[in-house]
Amino acid sequence: MKKSVFFVLCLFFVVLSYGQSASNERFSVSVDLGAGQLFGKSNLSPYGVGYRGEYKNGFSGNIKMNYLLGKAFQAGLKFNLFSDAANYGIDSDTQVADNLDLTYIAPQIGVRVPVSDKWHFDCMIGAGYMNYRCESLYNSTEQTFKKGFFGANADLSLCRRIYGNLFLGANLSVMGGHASSLKATAGNDKNTLKLDKWNRINVLRADFGLSVKVML
Repeated sequence: MKKSVFFVLCLFFVVLSYGQSASNERFSVSVDLGAGQLFGKSNLSPYGVGYRGEYKNGFSGNIKMNYLLGKAFQAGLKFNLFSDAANYGIDSDTQVADNLDLTYIAPQIGVRVPVSDKWHFDCMIGAGYMNYRCESLYNSTEQTFKKGFFGANADLSLCRRIYGNLFLGANLSVMGGHASSLKATAGNDKNTLKLDKWNRINVLRADFGLSVKVML
């Protein structure tokens, strides 16, 4: 469901922005679609560090809006959705199926660096709210784990003007954050799980995507 909403938002922003007439190109809207690769001490499994290897990569998408405040400095907002799924065994008699979503929204600051009339770099950093949600089928029991926590990102984009105010390019993003507890729901039972430093949710991720940008 979240993927569907994300794609509708992507289409809405691109169509709306591209339909506008070109101006001084201070405002930009971009959509990045690609994959996220977990690395380092990442752990996305609500069942602990012993199962962190079950999550390796997944779909990642961004919607980013930036406004150029001077010759190079710009500020904006980033929304990111990361989605993954995993099936694994807790023991010989217990199987788990997880559907995971990580959403992230954060203000951004950085620079736009023109390379030529057609090419430019965007270098942005930000910090904001990350939300973890995992819907898990533990044998025949449905459970939901969720938690909001602080996250941060750094993005680098390279774009080329294709036609008018439309640009195509590539985006690299590094993102991180961690949670030391989870809110668990199974039927009418609700609990807060305290996680030690080994078993906490730990996000260290690199996202690679193709970018469509409109500048106004």
